Amino acid sequence: MVKWKYILGEEALPHAADSADPHAPRIELRTEWLKTPGRNGRFSIVPIFLTFCGQGRGMSGADHTFQLYKEVIHMSTVFITGGSRGIGAAIARTFAFKGWNIAFSYLHSEEAAQALQNELSARGISVLAIRADAADPAQAAAFIERAVQELGAPDALVCSAGVALPQDVLTHVSDEDWRRVFSVNVDGLFYTVRAALPYFIRRRKGAIVTMSSMWGQIGGSCEVAYSASKGAVIAFTKALAKELMEANLELRHVLVDAAKKYDKVILSGYTHMQHAQPVLLSHHLLAYSWMFARDFTRLKAAFDAADNCPLGAAALAGTSYPLDRQMTALRA
Repeated sequence: MVKWKYILGEEALPHAADSADPHAPRIELRTEWLKTPGRNGRFSIVPIFLTFCGQGRGMSGADHTFQLYKEVIHMSTVFITGGSRGIGAAIARTFAFKGWNIAFSYLHSEEAAQALQNELSARGISVLAIRADAADPAQAAAFIERAVQELGAPDALVCSAGVALPQDVLTHVSDEDWRRVFSVNVDGLFYTVRAALPYFIRRRKGAIVTMSSMWGQIGGSCEVAYSASKGAVIAFTKALAKELMEANLELRHVLVDAAKKYDKVILSGYTHMQHAQPVLLSHHLLAYSWMFARDFTRLKAAFDAADNCPLGAAALAGTSYPLDRQMTALRA
């Protein structure tokens, strides 16, 4: 049984129940109908539950569910850097399980990238594996542009590309090793987010996920380059959140000032896809101001989360490791 969240036009509804194939699944839809003026008098439909009764040949009920899911709703899209192996591949599999379309970049692991693309595509989603060096500004931008052309603007961006050096003392870290760590972990993050951010701003929604480490907060012995690069990731994330927060505040001030100026102007309200009662233009502007206020709280949460460590405090069963429980608890 699948619960639906989207309002759909009736033309999008499948008609498998009317199929001549006796093995086709019988679909039962319990629905609420909403009249939507202004669209040629057609109705919109809100499917609440969808139940499959029986199975078709060679396809499970779950497969039928997913195929119908694809046909009926707009699927979300995620872009992932460094997605062919390790954490990036695990993230890609998680999004695929949720039914998202995926574009991921890789650099050297072409065989692993192709295998992952084939594995995820078998779920019926769109998957792009794009060779791109996140540390190269042109390639990072090209990855975003091609992914947008093929799949549309992203709903989420996960910056997973990263490298680390074998543990060693600082005096043994070469200039080349230092630059390699920073070029991927920091420069690559900057180039990728810079290329993708306009799409999020234009659509006024989305999520950007950056990946750091507790070494970026407290430093790791014999891992100076990696620790410094991950500290830069945290600073980058917090600075970007503050940048967007300040822009959010400025925009809300503009809306409030305009509301004060046009407090006598009357216009027709518009809500739930139809004309509503007459309202003041100031009310309309202030409604948007409150929407942006909610966005501000989300940005503030992202700023605060940059200081959090996802590691636990061994609260369930304890540990033999010499943890500083006060620091771990504060950062967990």
